[in-house]
Amino acid sequence: MIEKLIALSVCLIALLPAGNFSEADGAIAIVAAIDDEVALLLAQMDVKESDTFRTSKIWEGEIYGKNVVLAKCGVGQEKAQICTRFLIDHYDLEAIIFSGIGGATHSGIDMGDIVVASDVLYLNFDSLSFEIYRTDEALASLAMNCAGGLDIHRGRFYTTTPIMVDEFLLYLYLKIKNVKCVEMENAPMAKLAMESDIPFVSIRGISDQVGPLMFFQVQKYAQLAADNAAQVTLEMINRWE
Repeated sequence: MIEKLIALSVCLIALLPAGNFSEADGAIAIVAAIDDEVALLLAQMDVKESDTFRTSKIWEGEIYGKNVVLAKCGVGQEKAQICTRFLIDHYDLEAIIFSGIGGATHSGIDMGDIVVASDVLYLNFDSLSFEIYRTDEALASLAMNCAGGLDIHRGRFYTTTPIMVDEFLLYLYLKIKNVKCVEMENAPMAKLAMESDIPFVSIRGISDQVGPLMFFQVQKYAQLAADNAAQVTLEMINRWE
């Protein structure tokens, strides 16, 4: 049922008019899921136009003189997939960068630290098999050099389900597979970017350690983590050539 709804949404997207950047030079897409994640990015953006598509809020404009499409997609894989499909279909994209928060699975990664995705692990529940989507090497390297004074790490992400049961059931397996960050959006984004030959990377500020205290930690550290990820993303845009 979910697959049919997504397919219908994609068909509807194709009927919508294209954004302003479709006939201009390539734009950099920055995607975030929630208000905390988009706040600092939006504050630094010279917004030309804004609109909404389903659960996504989209702003077109410039950051540091670079064409940027900023999108707040909402939480979860389905919303991220629909938003990313829309961006790919309606803009001439140079790259897609996700900027947001995530949970750490390694005790050596602290609140507010940055983790840059080397690849994204995903459990396909239809086939009960794991899939891995690589991120762009050049984008990841650029991100690693844009941390300023922040502690930054690079490693595998795991995209969990909306109810987040799997990250607890699979916790030991994720440790074995050397997953450093758990999040809720990036697998479908990485897959669509790969299929469309668009460079993709995800940058996550750590808001919690996966475990019994994670929900309390998110409430305390979410804005710090989101702002730290946004700072790295903004510096990437600043250095963009």
